[in-house]
Amino acid sequence: GTAASPEAYKKIIQTAAEYGYYSFGLHYDNSLSSSGICNNTNDENCVQNALKEYFEGVDYSTEVNVNFPNSFINRITKMILYLNSQNPSEEWNQFLTSNNEINWNLISLAGHSMGSRHAFFISKQVSLYKVGLFSGPNGFVLDNGNFPSWISNVGATANSDITGFSNQNDNVAQWNYVQNIWQIAGIQGTPINIDNNNEINSHQLFTEYVSQNNSGSLIPAHNSTCADIDTPIES
Repeated sequence: GTAASPEAYKKIIQTAAEYGYYSFGLHYDNSLSSSGICNNTNDENCVQNALKEYFEGVDYSTEVNVNFPNSFINRITKMILYLNSQNPSEEWNQFLTSNNEINWNLISLAGHSMGSRHAFFISKQVSLYKVGLFSGPNGFVLDNGNFPSWISNVGATANSDITGFSNQNDNVAQWNYVQNIWQIAGIQGTPINIDNNNEINSHQLFTEYVSQNNSGSLIPAHNSTCADIDTPIES
């Protein structure tokens, strides 16, 4: 999420590890929300170019300034190399080729809020194992009210491998907006409320949970899907 660090999402990362994933949180320069770039424009490629620069570290956009060392590709690669050197018996190197390129088909990406925009965009670029979109994505709408056409384009990752989870009470990434993007993007199924539903047969999931910490602000609803501070924890 914007201005948040991986330390804010330890529980979801730990849960992934408990289910057998090799799991880590990625830190990057997220001080500028991707919904705060490309304002007042009808350029369909503006947000796409900015997100591509975050991903590759190549100068595609005047809106952001991300060099290769700070790109997602480099940071993921360096993290895997580091973890493999520290824990060789765990074989983290399986996620890299012999040329230290990422085996994307073995990688799952999940992101919250701004992170969901990155995960969604990257799913268009490379074939990922799974993708999780928490409380998003949003921030794609053009000045004329339309969405960029690339959102509906067929991506490298199959729609059947992408799942969204949002809160209907979210006033940051509003539910109607997020649901619209999921439908345009072709995420499978219809919206299902998981609160009282044990049969989940859709990739479009939502909750109506309201945090007990909610003191007049609905921001906790935005965080409730995966951020430690507001995610409900059962006994």
